Amino acid sequence: MEWARNIQRKIKLLVGGSYMFGIDTIEADVDLMIVLNENDFDGMLKFIGTEKSICKDKKCPDQSLYCLLCKLDNVKNIQKVNTRIPLIELNYSNIDFDIVLILLPSEIPNTPNWIEKVLENEKNLAIGDRKILPLASYKANEFILEKIPKEDLRTKNFRFAIIAMKYGRKKVQFMEIYLVF
Repeated sequence: MEWARNIQRKIKLLVGGSYMFGIDTIEADVDLMIVLNENDFDGMLKFIGTEKSICKDKKCPDQSLYCLLCKLDNVKNIQKVNTRIPLIELNYSNIDFDIVLILLPSEIPNTPNWIEKVLENEKNLAIGDRKILPLASYKANEFILEKIPKEDLRTKNFRFAIIAMKYGRKKVQFMEIYLVF
């Protein structure tokens, strides 16, 4: 991740979502979280660029991560999603990715339980604060995985339930579109 190395030394990359639970079905996307210290980083500008940062024909005007990804040969359908937690969506080699940037106001601890330390340091932030929400979600998923052993039948049932909910949601979305027309 050359883009991040140019910015600072301490970076964490987390893979979450379906892959974390071992639910890597054909239509599953990969959720990536890039964790950096905001004091060493120029905010979202280097992540999603400016309003003028638009990917068109593999061209993009700046050095943001969004623009660097735009220029890669195997990247398709890249877009910025400006929600409460800004993210970059893209397809790379026929795999869908969601990339979120987590900027922490405090230093990233260099310990195995660094997420707990960050969440403890930032506990006074609002629950919905975009700085810690993805980390809290990741930690909750990690907690679930720790509580249910992989060999346990409950794990298989849990994974099956998540797959059923995902496909059920997609079917409902399809039917809503179909009924509109």
